[in-house]
Amino acid sequence: MSKKSLFIYSLLIALVLAGGYWFWSLGSVKAASEPAIEVRVESGGVQIKTTDGGDWQTLETSAEIPDLRGIRTDDSGRASVRFFRLGETRLQENSDLQILNAMQSEDDPSIISVRLKLASGRAWSRILRLFDLDSSFIVETNDVIATVRGTAFDIKTGETGTQMQVAEAVVDIEPKDNNNPSLAGRSPLPVPEGYKIIRERNGTWLPMALLDTKDTAEEWFLNNVKADEAFEQEVIKNLEARLEKSGATGSVSPLGGLTMLSERLHLAVAGKKSAALQGVYFERRLFALKTMAEQGKSGLALQSFSKLEQSIKNEMKTERGKKALPFLRLGGMKVSLLLSDIDPDSISYRIKQRLEDLNQSMIEENTDALLYARLLSVDTRLNEAANLIVKNDLEAASFALEAATQGLQNNERDLEKQGDGKDVHSSILHSKLASLKTRAQAVALRLEAAVQNPSEQVESTELIDALTTAESSSTSVLIESVTSTLIEDVSPLISIKLTALPNPMVAGQVVILRVIGHRADGSAVDLTPRTHFSLKGNAGSLEGATYHSAVAGSVTLEATVSEQGLVKTDSVILEIKEAVKLVGIEIMPQGRTTVEAGSQVPLTVTARYSNNQSKIITDKVTWSTSDKNIGSAANGVFTAWIVGQGEVIVTAAYTEEGATKTASIAFIVTGQSR
Repeated sequence: MSKKSLFIYSLLIALVLAGGYWFWSLGSVKAASEPAIEVRVESGGVQIKTTDGGDWQTLETSAEIPDLRGIRTDDSGRASVRFFRLGETRLQENSDLQILNAMQSEDDPSIISVRLKLASGRAWSRILRLFDLDSSFIVETNDVIATVRGTAFDIKTGETGTQMQVAEAVVDIEPKDNNNPSLAGRSPLPVPEGYKIIRERNGTWLPMALLDTKDTAEEWFLNNVKADEAFEQEVIKNLEARLEKSGATGSVSPLGGLTMLSERLHLAVAGKKSAALQGVYFERRLFALKTMAEQGKSGLALQSFSKLEQSIKNEMKTERGKKALPFLRLGGMKVSLLLSDIDPDSISYRIKQRLEDLNQSMIEENTDALLYARLLSVDTRLNEAANLIVKNDLEAASFALEAATQGLQNNERDLEKQGDGKDVHSSILHSKLASLKTRAQAVALRLEAAVQNPSEQVESTELIDALTTAESSSTSVLIESVTSTLIEDVSPLISIKLTALPNPMVAGQVVILRVIGHRADGSAVDLTPRTHFSLKGNAGSLEGATYHSAVAGSVTLEATVSEQGLVKTDSVILEIKEAVKLVGIEIMPQGRTTVEAGSQVPLTVTARYSNNQSKIITDKVTWSTSDKNIGSAANGVFTAWIVGQGEVIVTAAYTEEGATKTASIAFIVTGQSR
């Protein structure tokens, strides 16, 4: 063979190898793997403890510590702990946090479980979103258990009890000691953003209250609000950088066909890693479509999305696709995080909606999982409404809030069809629904405040002022300039929709009324401030857009709006349930009622409620006896005097919300035995 021929053959071989390497590289990506636990030392002294059972060790630099089981700070120390880059907990000085559990499923990485215990001090937690029904993020103290699925909240605990304040979304809180359900049937209690609640060490719950300016102006609060934003942006930037590095744009480029062939080749030889690899391919193609839409090619992006959607549905029918389903869902949910701040006016919004639908279609055979995914969509609409209020786009915020309200109603109806299941999934779904309904009310109050003060943007740190304004002002009167803006040169009003939350209500609660108007051009607007509300019957009272009732039953509320010569009406039937009431108390002696002179008998007093709940109230009652010469009672103990004998009646009195109940028990005091 001549040198020329040898050179040509060598060149051809080199070109084939280079081409093969290039073709192989089109599908070469690494399966996503997020660190389980990362600890960041912010300042001062920080110590950690791991699962090896050793002593506390000083941590001077930030590190990944997958076997972390405890972290504490001294009087100058501050630190943060990240879990799977979906949640972050920050510790103040003199705080002690135990990591009871932090796991991610290998078979379905969308399932994570984190349970923390704040033994002392203060901790702020920010959780982006839990994607799966079986995931959980729990922070407990000696007094309470707080369960979240995407929120920002602060917990402070000490010798006197626990205080929790919620900066974003909703937190479900319940008492730690199950034998003392002092929430009287309302456990867990959803605490919405902008509110705080305190449980004292003796089990007493203080009324839930708005955060005041002292709370929100605190350095700890302000710094953590900023840190939450930085954490979310860092997670998004890291995800975007990883997807860009994976060659996302190439998957929908003119060479997209070759990329898909290369992916198939990789999947054929990936073995057990095939399922995870499919998830990575899916999320990088979704990211490419998002990028395409942002570049102004939304039509082409939607067309390509339809093809991707069909290919995923076809793949799900295969055994390989069924095994990869958890990873496909995780990929879709991660890209959803990148779209979380996109509002309805964005050219990428249709991609966001289509992705929500696709994520739901991948689990449509699992009723519980589908309902949870639909509730996540409601949560997304509420996020959009909150963001639009900040941007002062109140009409769009009203539309997003109406969509969330409609979603809540649909999901509540579907949950009712399933019945009151007692399984874990049913409990989570009902709790999530209740939390979202509570959050919807909070967002509605923000919107109402913004409508009344349209020139002032409601920032997240100004939420408390907005809520206070909404609760204290009359909502039946709107500033004249706002009214003019709302009705000038607008499409005709076709219909209005009146909603009342909560419905059903409990006697004694306050119901918030909202009216959404639907126009001929398909738009929707909040007309609550310009609505005339009326009440059929004399049960309860109306004050603007709020309704009060102290008795059980049902009433009809009506809304009337006049605009441009048109009059539109709607009504809603409000069901009022009986309030939980104190029905009686009971004294239980911890010993015999026939006692010798000079002896003592401990007493326990239990309060009974109309919903069959009970709680121990021994330390809250007033004691008296029929004959102080024979015996006395104080601090939950009956004492028989040495000098007296005979029968004595011990009485306990307890007052709650104006109702006083008493209970008595008779003791026979005999002479001392010799």
